[in-house]
Amino acid sequence: MPKLCSPVSRLWVRFETDGRRGALSRLFLREDEPFMGVVVHDVPLPDEVLTELGVQRYVQIDHESWAASQSSFPEGGVDFLQDAYLLSYISLLRLPKDLIEAFFSVFRTLRASPAAQRWVWYCQFVFAQQSGETVTRVCSHWPELTSLLGEHAPMFTAVVALSALPRMVALYREKGLPDSILRDTLSDFLIVMEDYRDKHAGRWGLSLIDWLYYHFTGKLFKLGRLQFKPGTFGQDIRVFRQNGADEVRVLSGDGVAYDQRGLRIPADKEDSGLGVWRATLTLEPGVACGHPLTTDAVCQRQMVRLSLDEWDEVLARGAKILEVHIPKGDRLTSKSCWESYNWAVQFYADLCPETRFMALTCESWILDPQLRRMLSPSANIVRFQNDYHQYPVPFISDGDDIFDYVFDGRPADLATAPRDTRLRRAVLDHLAAGGWMQFSGGFMLLDPDTGRLIPRRRGSTC
Repeated sequence: MPKLCSPVSRLWVRFETDGRRGALSRLFLREDEPFMGVVVHDVPLPDEVLTELGVQRYVQIDHESWAASQSSFPEGGVDFLQDAYLLSYISLLRLPKDLIEAFFSVFRTLRASPAAQRWVWYCQFVFAQQSGETVTRVCSHWPELTSLLGEHAPMFTAVVALSALPRMVALYREKGLPDSILRDTLSDFLIVMEDYRDKHAGRWGLSLIDWLYYHFTGKLFKLGRLQFKPGTFGQDIRVFRQNGADEVRVLSGDGVAYDQRGLRIPADKEDSGLGVWRATLTLEPGVACGHPLTTDAVCQRQMVRLSLDEWDEVLARGAKILEVHIPKGDRLTSKSCWESYNWAVQFYADLCPETRFMALTCESWILDPQLRRMLSPSANIVRFQNDYHQYPVPFISDGDDIFDYVFDGRPADLATAPRDTRLRRAVLDHLAAGGWMQFSGGFMLLDPDTGRLIPRRRGSTC
């Protein structure tokens, strides 16, 4: 076997299946020997690269992407590993000095290793080529290169993410979007890295490259306090709006499990004897019959019948929506949120005039209807909930979302967890009493004729 990156007269790559996973085989053939495959010159195989980098575990490789990426490997080295590359984007990234120095240290180490350059070039190629549906599966399992990078190993995925900056800037320029939106959207990069540092004893790193994919590929924008991303509604509810009025009815999906209070049962507790009952939904010609949901996502036992001559279905699975995401940052005031909502409606009407968005939707622990009973009516979280028609979503009762945002990670012992805020005390008391926190959803409809937001409550400014 030739040494890594040593020249060979001809390298052929073909794709085989050994019954467990795809494999690459290197064949050295005579010039006159026919072979149907992908021709690549003077490149190593991925297993060789990973072995030289000290990676012992199995790593899933997209072999077609490996061949394609290595055939385009730059002769002069990887440009985004140069210090000047990062410095050219400092005004957009606004990184602290110690993080910049950490990046420079990682760049030096990666530049000094031919194998590392091959691997990072492959990773940036995959990151650029993947869709949102597959980036989590493909990019979230890359090895950190601990043997090579040492304490800076968790920064490897951050380097890969930064490789997308030229494409991101070009996309904004093409669409005529201002640098202010670009900077605000990129602010999540530092937020995610600071979150990693705070949870790992001061070490810089990045563990959410699958989330940042949407930022770097122009699929998500931060507009004021909130972030927005076009999407497709996927929840099992049917939303109806009365003809010529703003009254809305929401019917639960068929077979969804609820407890005696009408709250959705966590997926991991449906068989635990918590008094489960299941909603039913039937759609007949001219009539929809099912269990209605209150605006706080509580499912009612009494079924309703809606005449489709009087009620229009305005939101169901498959509808185009604008997803609302809540980054860490300033206080979540009603004023700042509505500024973002209104901005987003106009922004996407200009950016995607051919798309008919039916609603703004948000799915978060912040919309847990139990918080309404745990907090003051004047709390920002409750005010945020007031703007949405809420609906239940599938969730697991011990999910970490609320711990990450409220406690900066799951406390080792809830009995000794900090109780220094009203929210922390309310959550801890609720959990101590045997409750669980819910992941819930909410929507605000968009008028199909005018495009205006239809607020849930009176007094909302739209």
